[in-house]
Amino acid sequence: MARLSPLLCTLLLVTIASVLGFTVPTKINYTWPNPQYDALEKLLYEGTRLDGLSLSDSVSGCKSRDGQEGRGTGNVAAEWVRFAFHDAITHNIDDGTGGIDGSLFHELDRDENRGQGMKDTSADFLKFAGRFVSRADIVAMGAIFGMSSCGGQNILPYGGGRVDAQKAGRCGVPVVEQSVDQFTEAFRHLGLNSSQAIALTVCGHALGGVRSVDFPNIVPPSSDPHQVIYRNFDTTPQFDSRVVTEYLDGTTQNPLVVNANQTVTSDKRLFESDGGAAMRVFQNAGDRGFKIACREAYRVMINTIPAGVSLHQIDILPAKVIEPQITIENGELIFKVDLRLTQNLTQPVPLDRTITLKWCDKRGSQSDCNGRVNTAQFAARSQPTQTPVTDQLGLSFYSYAFRVAIDIQTSVGKFWFVVDNNDGNSPTTYNNGGANYDFQQDSIIFLPRMSQTKNAGKTLHKMVVGVRIPLVSTRVYMKTYEVAKSNTEQPQEKSTTLSLDGTIPPQKGYAFFSGDVSANLLGLTIDIGVDTLDQSYKEEYLNARVLGCQAGIIAPTTVSTA
Repeated sequence: MARLSPLLCTLLLVTIASVLGFTVPTKINYTWPNPQYDALEKLLYEGTRLDGLSLSDSVSGCKSRDGQEGRGTGNVAAEWVRFAFHDAITHNIDDGTGGIDGSLFHELDRDENRGQGMKDTSADFLKFAGRFVSRADIVAMGAIFGMSSCGGQNILPYGGGRVDAQKAGRCGVPVVEQSVDQFTEAFRHLGLNSSQAIALTVCGHALGGVRSVDFPNIVPPSSDPHQVIYRNFDTTPQFDSRVVTEYLDGTTQNPLVVNANQTVTSDKRLFESDGGAAMRVFQNAGDRGFKIACREAYRVMINTIPAGVSLHQIDILPAKVIEPQITIENGELIFKVDLRLTQNLTQPVPLDRTITLKWCDKRGSQSDCNGRVNTAQFAARSQPTQTPVTDQLGLSFYSYAFRVAIDIQTSVGKFWFVVDNNDGNSPTTYNNGGANYDFQQDSIIFLPRMSQTKNAGKTLHKMVVGVRIPLVSTRVYMKTYEVAKSNTEQPQEKSTTLSLDGTIPPQKGYAFFSGDVSANLLGLTIDIGVDTLDQSYKEEYLNARVLGCQAGIIAPTTVSTA
């Protein structure tokens, strides 16, 4: 460890924590419900947005754009890292503006941001920017996925809460023709000195390379117009120190070091600016030291944000409550909830594990657990996906689904879970830090089984909600929140007033309201609300699914009392 100390002193960049613009995520005590935390946690550790579409699948296994693992014609991880760097580097330490704020989505027409990889990456990320997850948070997460998927160190902790810029920021991304002084000034705006600038550059070029179609001044194109020539920064597809060792032993083919066009050898000029001292420190640290240094360099990069923005740390949840809701399925009033448990990969999943859902009546003579606690066992088990980040942590997930038939006269109040692995140890109770999970919903409920898509383009939908009788409504409505559709548009919010639906008879204590909603369901989140003569009710749904009346359900479990 002693030989790492020079690296830790000069290149780990830990001291930059005091620099304006670099933010250390604040650790918070998670309490349910927290929709933004839940959405970011799911994306970071399961790799998917709320409806299951995967972000991490695009990069896992160090994929290339041509679908082949390894080098191919454009390493996805390298493109995602480059995107994050270009968003961060336009930070201005002098006035606290810029950094990773998503302004890059408004700047892709600039020559400093050219390249098909930038366009591909923006398309990758846009599908995941919505109500609870900003584009800027996805850009930072993409850098984490990129490094982790190709063998680099996890850049944890990750902080969420970045705020998207609504317009382009300043220019300032370094270009290969610039002098060392110009490079140094660009990195100074980011808050880095010359040694730290070398560190971030070499760490950024541990992956990827240059395509002739994007930069013909760096990689001359082939005489065959259909052939794209791709020159890599080093000879391995993984995140390792080969970019350093090949530079120092003279075998490098990095086109920014070895090139007939000397005006584009920016890496060479930068690496030689201190006589090669920084590169030798990297070499002496070995591959492990290099990865540790780059983890810290990337941490500074993704946490460089505009002044006034704060980040909250997104830790993996040992137990996570997923989408509790009341709805009607197959003529039954159903309470649905899933519990996701985090599992250490080195430990076997207990085969005889029992998980008990417990809840109090919401109303009636035995409300608030006054004389009765309802219980039910899970109806099905599944295994959610995981990301390169979760893999490096040595963790996976198991999810347990509960589907319980209830009566509107008693409904569901507070609930909690008891997990017994039947291994001789005491059961574990998950109860939201002692407060239990306080379930407020049932005055107005969403009915995805009764809702239906009305056109071939799947953009017009009849949405149905139930309002509990005897509430007298003055207004019933649905708000929809779509994912972003283009680089310059923000996620769209719409409000639709719903009317009493005479085609659906009241049942299970509810009257039904419906309306035609124009929206793309992919990634859609909704609110439903009802205003009465003396009170308003609103329910927040993380994910809207229109399933139609044909879909089947998991059979309700038997309810017992204790």
